[in-house]
Amino acid sequence: MNGKRLALIVASSQFDDKDLNQLIAPAEDAEELARVLGDPVIGNFEVQTLINRSRDEVGKVIEAFFQDRRRDDLLLFYYSGHGIKDENGQLYFAVPNTQRKLLRSTAISSRLLHDVMEDSRSRRQVLILDCCYSGAFTKGMRSRDDRQIGTKERFEGQGRVVLTASDNMQYAFEGEKVTGEGVQSVFTTSLLKGLETWEADLNGDGEIDLDELYDYVFAQVRDKTTKMTPRKWSDIQGEIIIARNPGRAKIAQDVKLEKRLEQLYTEGLSAFWLEDWTRAREHFQALIQLRPGYSDAAGKLAEAERQLLLAAQYAQALAKIQAEDWRGALEPLEAIIQQTPAYKDAAARLAEVRKRVQLDDLYAEATRLHQAGQWQAVVKVFDRMKTISPDVPDPQGLLQKAKSSLAQQENEARLQTLYRDALQAMNTSQWEEARRLFRLVQAIEPEYRETRQLRARVEAEIARQRRKQSPDKTPQTNRLQKIPLWGWVTGGVGLLIFLCLVGVGVMNQLGWLGNATPITPLPVQTADAKAVPMALIPAGTFQMGSENGSDDERPVHTVSLDDFFMDVYEVTN
Repeated sequence: MNGKRLALIVASSQFDDKDLNQLIAPAEDAEELARVLGDPVIGNFEVQTLINRSRDEVGKVIEAFFQDRRRDDLLLFYYSGHGIKDENGQLYFAVPNTQRKLLRSTAISSRLLHDVMEDSRSRRQVLILDCCYSGAFTKGMRSRDDRQIGTKERFEGQGRVVLTASDNMQYAFEGEKVTGEGVQSVFTTSLLKGLETWEADLNGDGEIDLDELYDYVFAQVRDKTTKMTPRKWSDIQGEIIIARNPGRAKIAQDVKLEKRLEQLYTEGLSAFWLEDWTRAREHFQALIQLRPGYSDAAGKLAEAERQLLLAAQYAQALAKIQAEDWRGALEPLEAIIQQTPAYKDAAARLAEVRKRVQLDDLYAEATRLHQAGQWQAVVKVFDRMKTISPDVPDPQGLLQKAKSSLAQQENEARLQTLYRDALQAMNTSQWEEARRLFRLVQAIEPEYRETRQLRARVEAEIARQRRKQSPDKTPQTNRLQKIPLWGWVTGGVGLLIFLCLVGVGVMNQLGWLGNATPITPLPVQTADAKAVPMALIPAGTFQMGSENGSDDERPVHTVSLDDFFMDVYEVTN
């Protein structure tokens, strides 16, 4: 801020009233405080000092001090001396001509101080009170506020900070007798020490704000005595800087920087050895930005970035592997191995990925060969794949299709060979060989080409050849073959009936039948209900079939029939 820095220091140590103790410290403290606050490298205030001045002079100076100020002016008012409460609880500040029984007209009223501060345009006001508080009471009477001074309630206001050495009374007046024990103030001494030695610069930034000063003074006072407790009340925005030293600020900044650098390096190194590469990179990057050549930070940063790159490549490879994108996983894994051969399990994963890529390439080749109908080549490719991995993936079922197609090809080739050889056998009149070959063809595929027709031709030729070799039997055989089935049945039945009649006659002649009733033989001829003549066919047995005929004629077998009648004449429409 660009406002003025103004300080008014009032100290009263000598008093005309014998009831008020003479004080030593206030005058010396005031002079020392004026020197420190006015020092350009410490407080840099414009300081006005009033020591042991009359009530009228002090009152006028106080009122003038707070008048005609700007909003951002910093106004510091300091008082050291006696603080007295009257019977009505009003607080006054004593000056040399103060009369204890005439406080309103001879002392500085706290109300006056409050009013001029309230009327001031400045919103950056600091009130510091180092008072030996006492109570001015008539014997037997007590202030309604008892032993509390109530500094906060008397001086609080917006834009104002109040620091006081104590808020309790150390003295009490009862009639003409002073009771209690005086305590030498250490408040201002601690305040001076904190400012002059810069010990109150608690954060080491080359500036002492009011909060730091209070914290320092409070600790110093409580360390020396338990009878005094400094207090602070604040209602202000922003910081109030009491002391500032650019040189010390630079030193403080340097010290702070070194601490920050050391902290960054330590935390970065810890993350580095824990292999927390992201955190390590962040710390070493921040460190190098502040000081590029700090220790081995650059090397550690480079290694952290390298490890992060490896981790990213490894994660990319794992994602590709999970998606079975083997070729996509190949590049990051090869990059990892090139940089760090022993990185995690990258070598084993690379070997597996390369195997999968090779299998994919071979499968693509098998697909191309399958589309070209090169079935044997497909099988050979799968044989190569099995040498790489026993568990060969075949989502399209190429191997099974190729084997099936090969089997079909082999069948076709065999059929073609048999069919060709059979035709060749026919061409050279090797009928039995041709029949054998056609049978083999039909065993594989019954309706292959014209096998059925050609085989019938072969069978006919074989039959013809056999007839030619047996001329006597062939005509009879042919005549027999031309007799229909019903002719065979009719002849057999007639023969059977005939034999039965002959047997009965013989038995009768021989007397085997005894007195049995003679069996009436079936008539050789009879007629049905329509007078159609019918002939008796006796029961009998005959051989049916042929070993040299077609399949439905074999084998030769015995057939037995009972007697039956058959129309003598052929039935016609």
